[in-house]
Amino acid sequence: MSKSNMQHQREQDDAAEIADLVAELKVVMSEALDCNEAFVVMTSKSALTYDRDNVVDEMITVDSDAFNWAAVAAGRDPIEAAKVFAVLKAKAIKRIVSQASLAAMAKNQFYKRDEAA
Repeated sequence: MSKSNMQHQREQDDAAEIADLVAELKVVMSEALDCNEAFVVMTSKSALTYDRDNVVDEMITVDSDAFNWAAVAAGRDPIEAAKVFAVLKAKAIKRIVSQASLAAMAKNQFYKRDEAA
């Protein structure tokens, strides 16, 4: 294999590993937010914390009418309100995770790990 072919193969391998890291980070972030835990997205230049407040804000953004209905209905129909909140929370977490800079975080982790080796 020529040097350029080897370099190209290494770049493809690195990209695949970074993609795997992104997928893993999405799962970890989703699970953390679902458990009302904070998740810090760290890149080489910044750190941004996502927590329960971000999830609630995003739930309201997803469907403020449903959120308000569930908040009011929680006293008289807590089971139905919980169902609505659960759906909104799942949608909110999905949106937050999709908007987070996880690719930058994965690249940062990958290259730090690569330098340490």
